[in-house]
Amino acid sequence: MKPGTNRFTIGKYLRKAKGLRKRDPTAHLIDPPKELQLYIDDLKSKGVQIKDLAVAEFRTRNGLPYIGLVAT
Repeated sequence: MKPGTNRFTIGKYLRKAKGLRKRDPTAHLIDPPKELQLYIDDLKSKGVQIKDLAVAEFRTRNGLPYIGLVAT
């Protein structure tokens, strides 16, 4: 490990505790709804750079669907 790096940061602790690096088996990529696509296009026209993100549908623990972003 490089000198000056911290193995025990709060971010590393929380990612490990919450399992944030694990792939969500309930997620599947979808085409964004028309309203969301218009919003994304508006953001891009204002200078927001969106790389390596896609729209996906997830499921809550009780099975309800919701739309969010996933890193590709």
